[in-house]
Amino acid sequence: GKFHGDAERELRLLFEHAEAHQPAVLFFDEFDGLAPARGGRGDAVHSSVVSTLLALMDGLKDRGRVVVLAATNCPDALDAALRRPGRFDRELLFTLPGRADRGEILRVHTRRWPDAARPSDGMLSTLARATEGFSAAELAALASSAVVGAATRALGPVSDADIAGGGGDKAKREEGEGGALAAGGDGAVQNC
Repeated sequence: GKFHGDAERELRLLFEHAEAHQPAVLFFDEFDGLAPARGGRGDAVHSSVVSTLLALMDGLKDRGRVVVLAATNCPDALDAALRRPGRFDRELLFTLPGRADRGEILRVHTRRWPDAARPSDGMLSTLARATEGFSAAELAALASSAVVGAATRALGPVSDADIAGGGGDKAKREEGEGGALAAGGDGAVQNC
């Protein structure tokens, strides 16, 4: 098709750029999406991308100081050839935080809360036990949603007028006055 070979060309350009600006680090996130096991998807495009990547990585030995790093949540989904010595020959496993670490992560994300709202050590311990399997990002989201939940309980439901920029009479602003959002006649929020 029209875009056939684009990914392979972009990979080559990326490696050439790194080579020209060394020392350099190339980092690929969600690497399993770029380099899945060939044959696993039955997709010739992915197979071609993986083959190109293998050739580029094999050429790194002669290229000087270019380091390639990749992250994935699904290491078993990667093409096995990428995990052979000379390519990605070192693997680091970053596990989910344990109970004590979850408690500390929650403490970090709640430490700037007002004293009256900040969870007690006992509550943090309870939350740490209850959040087994949560990542640090999920714990941060939990703390954020707790703030939103508490504010909602204290203030009541958020209305279109609140979103429009001030609630009450301010939602009835004349066109062209303040605010980037306004409540439409059907109650929906629209861009102005």
